Amino acid sequence: MNLRHLALLHALVMLAAPAVAADTGLEEIIVTAQRRETSLQETPVADIAIACITVETLKAMLSGRWLDDAHLRSFSTERLASQFLRCARDADEAIIEDHEWLAAFGVRAQRIRAGDVSRQIAAQVIVETTENLDVRLALKTILERGPLARRIVRVTGLDPTLGTLRAVYGELAQCLEHGTQYGA
Repeated sequence: MNLRHLALLHALVMLAAPAVAADTGLEEIIVTAQRRETSLQETPVADIAIACITVETLKAMLSGRWLDDAHLRSFSTERLASQFLRCARDADEAIIEDHEWLAAFGVRAQRIRAGDVSRQIAAQVIVETTENLDVRLALKTILERGPLARRIVRVTGLDPTLGTLRAVYGELAQCLEHGTQYGA
């Protein structure tokens, strides 16, 4: 999950908290967030796909599908921060080795890439996410081909020329205009 998706998660949690509480029987959900502007760079349907899977994952966690509330609350801020920072830095390629933290998402592994975690979570909650085919296809692209930044770097390489960057960002502009995902 990148920082843009984390900002989306905060917004969605604020919107979805009452419904999640009702669905899971929780009496109270406390949400803290900061109001900030976010630039969405992928197509709207891709951003919606990420939002849907995020809300469904949150609902599964809060319902105790994978771990009970007491176990979830036992994770220290430092422990969660180390996972977050690793994922913020390396995105889908981040290596996660905390098997208890992975269990919080229903993943049974000792060491796994964040992208594989996302695919396993999606496989568990995708049925609940949406019946909209466009949203499912957008999520499939992200899960199979990686986040937008990863798809761009695959084309540009780590040391792109100005011409390559212009071509890629020209193609990105076309994708945005036509509502298609880059590299799909």
